[in-house]
Amino acid sequence: MGSKRIGLARTQALIENLKRDLTLGGAGLQGVTRPTKSVTSTGALTAADSGKIITLTGSAFTLTLPGCVASAGCYFDIVAGAAENYVVSEDATVDTDKLSMVSVNASATERDHAFTTATLSSGTIGDRFHIYSNGAFWIITAFANAAVAAA
Repeated sequence: MGSKRIGLARTQALIENLKRDLTLGGAGLQGVTRPTKSVTSTGALTAADSGKIITLTGSAFTLTLPGCVASAGCYFDIVAGAAENYVVSEDATVDTDKLSMVSVNASATERDHAFTTATLSSGTIGDRFHIYSNGAFWIITAFANAAVAAA
């Protein structure tokens, strides 16, 4: 079998082309973004929103997740953009007790399983949920200033 050799000049040219395509900054990789969605009132997420950073602003409201089984592999990062008590809910038309959560707040770490809503109680800007569907449950990791209420 023959082997191909790439000359040093060609290798350097390939590296320079790659450097132009990727810009490395002091804070990490530049130019890589995630899609975002701003939500300001009661509504529902869809599987098409998977991977997005969802920012909640305005007065407190409820945001409904899509059906758990049909959304296997979907994930959302939901961030409070205002100091409000936002609620994330399962879709009650197709799910019953499909939320499971570990929450970390200023006073405790808690675990809740098989419930229908998660509320950022005493909401603070920056409180967040990372939510992932494994097809059986919506798994929530919550980071908040105060306790997250599971109901």
